[in-house]
Amino acid sequence: TYNVTDSSGNQAVEVTRTVTVSESGLFLSTDAFALVEGETDSFGVKLKAAPLGSVVINLTSSDEAEVTLSTATLTFNDNNWDTEQTVIISAVDDYNLDDSSAEVTLAVDKSISHSSFHNVADKTISISIENNDTALGLIEQFNNGDGTTPPPPSLSLYQQELGITGITQDNLVLVNAAVLVADAGGADTVAKIQAIVDA
Repeated sequence: TYNVTDSSGNQAVEVTRTVTVSESGLFLSTDAFALVEGETDSFGVKLKAAPLGSVVINLTSSDEAEVTLSTATLTFNDNNWDTEQTVIISAVDDYNLDDSSAEVTLAVDKSISHSSFHNVADKTISISIENNDTALGLIEQFNNGDGTTPPPPSLSLYQQELGITGITQDNLVLVNAAVLVADAGGADTVAKIQAIVDA
């Protein structure tokens, strides 16, 4: 509130102004995902307030073998600060049998962003990933593939996951070679795989 006076010092009018100070920060459309291997999804990012200059956001995956991103940076300015920019996340379809998880971190790049956003806290998105493979399915894919994709089955895949007997580290390479050259469908059951080992 302030007073406006005339040339004689008499109060002419009292003026009250309200100034709103917006908190700088990042707005994310979500902070968690649950994906199955091979799936993609997306989230939006925008600023909570207009910046006084350019603001660059760096995006990193905690494990790129599990989760990849469509972009590594987002740039905002006073024209697009309140428009969501879309980031696509992809759960990598690997050949492991375990569920997994990863995090995506968004951080202001202080080296090239306006100082008004230097104190903005990092944001994190949690991602859980459900496995979509089976031990039998991986061996069947190997039988139908070229020997590199998926990679040759491991000893534990045969023994621990499927209970195949008679296979050791010493004859693993020979067994995989026999599985690879078997007719299509010749390694799609435990019994068929066991027969290959026993041959």
